[in-house]
Amino acid sequence: MAIHETALEELRALENEGRVILLSAPRAGHGKTHLLGRVAEKLQAEAVVASLPWQTEDGMTWAGCGRGIVADLAYSGVKPNLLQRVCSGVHAALLKRLIQTGRIPSTDPSQALRVLSQDPMNLFSDSGPAKVIGEWFRKHYDQLHTTLTEVTYLEGRAEVADWLRAMFDYVEQPTAPNLATLAAGMDVAGPEQLVRFLKLVVIWKPVVLVADHMDGLYRDAEAGVAVARMALELTSLPGVRVVLSMNQDLWDTTFGRQLPSALEDRLNARNVSLAGLNAGEAIELIELRMAKVGVGERHREEFLGYLDLDRYFLGRPAGSVSTRGMLRHAAQAWRKWLRSAVAETGKSGPPGPADGDALPLIMEEVASLQAPSAMSPFLPEIEEEEEEDLSALAKHLAEDQGGEVVSLAGSPALAPTMGGTSLPSCLNNPSNRVTPSCHWRNRQRARLPHLLRRLGRLRHQASLQQVKSCPPRPLPLRPRRWSGLR
Repeated sequence: MAIHETALEELRALENEGRVILLSAPRAGHGKTHLLGRVAEKLQAEAVVASLPWQTEDGMTWAGCGRGIVADLAYSGVKPNLLQRVCSGVHAALLKRLIQTGRIPSTDPSQALRVLSQDPMNLFSDSGPAKVIGEWFRKHYDQLHTTLTEVTYLEGRAEVADWLRAMFDYVEQPTAPNLATLAAGMDVAGPEQLVRFLKLVVIWKPVVLVADHMDGLYRDAEAGVAVARMALELTSLPGVRVVLSMNQDLWDTTFGRQLPSALEDRLNARNVSLAGLNAGEAIELIELRMAKVGVGERHREEFLGYLDLDRYFLGRPAGSVSTRGMLRHAAQAWRKWLRSAVAETGKSGPPGPADGDALPLIMEEVASLQAPSAMSPFLPEIEEEEEEDLSALAKHLAEDQGGEVVSLAGSPALAPTMGGTSLPSCLNNPSNRVTPSCHWRNRQRARLPHLLRRLGRLRHQASLQQVKSCPPRPLPLRPRRWSGLR
């Protein structure tokens, strides 16, 4: 799909080191987060992508930032998670260095390097191509620990050795205590520990750090300066890139001219700006959502014809239609179209697979799309007023029967009248018992204000139609009166 394809390619081109990429949009709903998800999906084989916790005050400290990165890497619905892969990848890369430098003798170095270049989790698996190397590596890890620390070529050997030990323990047993040990390694005042952790990760793959959902920093100039300083310091590390995602109003009030000119220029040096959709991109987006859940081609064409996007975009400024706004408009149109289709076919529910295709509701998230069943909740029951009741009330008001209780269609028989005025049955009942007829009349009386409002609207519409249908009356010609000059 071609939506934001240019921006996607620009975000993928992360070969320039030491650069901050600014992803901006005119306002919310233009698909920044969705685009970042696509970037992360395309970069997962080339880099390590993690989120920055710069939404809170604690997240904008170096310790909180490091803990947030570790927690984000560990948060995954699949096993092994990304943090396990990172930790195993670092050890596999360091073991390759030992083989390449000859510090570990090998009978077939090329074969060993080829095995270690594959999935790093094989090094910690009891099966697979790296089973033999992995068993030997884990058995002699205590003896190899010092040598592995040396080939990192990083300062602070003791801290680096602690990081490697914590990473090894987490890969072996990804438990909460071992994760807490990794997070506790960030508890220092300065950036030194986070820098060491990122330098170890870069040994395996480049790192892309993404800062999104920072709208809580609106009009907080001090927070903007802190984010700018931390982003530029992180990108000073080789192999680390930062992507800042924000709307234009956040940039103008928190960053932009609120920053010193040097920081503003460096942050805004590479700006990827998202524009709104055009008619062609909107059609592709809606077709993608319908095809995602198996809507047939015939139903897609019928709905797009009903939606009439050319008319929707007519008169709107170019680039003003956001992705979220387009999907919401399509969702409302889908409900109306489906309701009209149900009314025409006389069925009690939406068309299902028996009719050829399942027609789902278009939501804002692809993950929430599901083919509706016969009991699908997206068609709410709309309580329409009964036309018979409304007609009876209109007739009664038109006749003006002077205080008689309105006799609505299908109502129970009224009690005898006294003096030309009909009384409720509960008052006519000698024993003062409340009868079902009284309950029914009370409900009808409670509905009278609403019915009166409906009748007023109908009268107003009828008067407007009558005015439109009548020809204009000619103005009478009156002789002009001249007062003359005195």
